Amino acid sequence: MKITLVCFIILLLGGCQSLESNSNVLKRRWARNIVSPQTLSKEGPFAHETLSLLKFEDHVLVQSRKKGLILLEPWGGFLKQIVLVPGGVSSESFLDGEQIYLGSQDSSLISYNLKTKNQVWETQLDADVASGIQKHGEHLYFLNSAGRLNKVSSKDGSLVWSQDVRRGQALESMEILGAPKPLIHNSKIYVVNSLGQLSAHDLVSGSMQWYKFYDYNSGIQDLDVLFFAKDKQSLFISQFGLNLIKVSAHTGEKIWTRNLPVSKATLGENSLWVSGTDQKIYKLNSSSGETLWSQKTSGIATELVSLPGDQMAFGLSDGGVEVVSSQDGTSLSKYETLASVSSKPIWETRTGSLIFLSAHSVVYSVVFKNTSKPLFGLLN
Repeated sequence: MKITLVCFIILLLGGCQSLESNSNVLKRRWARNIVSPQTLSKEGPFAHETLSLLKFEDHVLVQSRKKGLILLEPWGGFLKQIVLVPGGVSSESFLDGEQIYLGSQDSSLISYNLKTKNQVWETQLDADVASGIQKHGEHLYFLNSAGRLNKVSSKDGSLVWSQDVRRGQALESMEILGAPKPLIHNSKIYVVNSLGQLSAHDLVSGSMQWYKFYDYNSGIQDLDVLFFAKDKQSLFISQFGLNLIKVSAHTGEKIWTRNLPVSKATLGENSLWVSGTDQKIYKLNSSSGETLWSQKTSGIATELVSLPGDQMAFGLSDGGVEVVSSQDGTSLSKYETLASVSSKPIWETRTGSLIFLSAHSVVYSVVFKNTSKPLFGLLN
């Protein structure tokens, strides 16, 4: 009974630390439950609705499709929760200094100042923001759910132009269900979408310069990964759970294709990092696509984050955060949680810690190599 009571008290503070951690490299600094304690017996509202965590100074921002934009800030040794923009965030926001730009679930585009905690402007759109938001110069770029690429002033939210990116008779009435943020280089805007299409557009006018479809055996497949190679002469895209493709940034033609069950992918210093739906992580040669190593994981990994000293960290769908060697994938340490980790961990350089969110709506801060000082106060 005493053990149960102790565990319950710890749960109120954010979750029990596992006794099965394989080293003392990862150690909890603090944990904060951001919903009522009753939800701890099941997955919280952020379980499958969290877009990502962001860092602003000594604060943590939680972006949720259901709950909106939430700020966690220091308050008497604990974390104070402030809902900045209620009602749900529709896509990945863009953080620019103390200014954040986000799309809401009621088809609005909002500019918000995190320093003053005041809304700067709000623009009503004719469709939801469906992609991540990109900022270039004094303008914002994003896809909406009606299939249009929009260019908007970051000063007041006024629309500069809007261009339909959908091509092909069968696609003209189809909605865009989600997409990465557009990429910009050499006066071109690159966008992918859930209709299986990559297109390049003129930065000034938005006119389409070329487009490509990447069907996999049968029908349209969702393209949900987009990032540049290091030299920005090529792009990496992925069809979820199927492959990773390297294409020319000039023409969209394929350079190589790897049949991998991709969940998330990102570019490291000289390599590609892939988390697979087959519960493995992969390190690939970014030039050839060759697999350098792969490692089995206990669940599907989040996007990987690079740590100092040739190490990588990631959250797991079966619970916990793990640190591995980037040289060969050897597991170095794991911190257990009571629920799955919902989004990519944040590496906090100043304090030397990882910050992440579990499906029980608990935000954790975990010391890496035990070298940090408390950021918001120790809740242990």
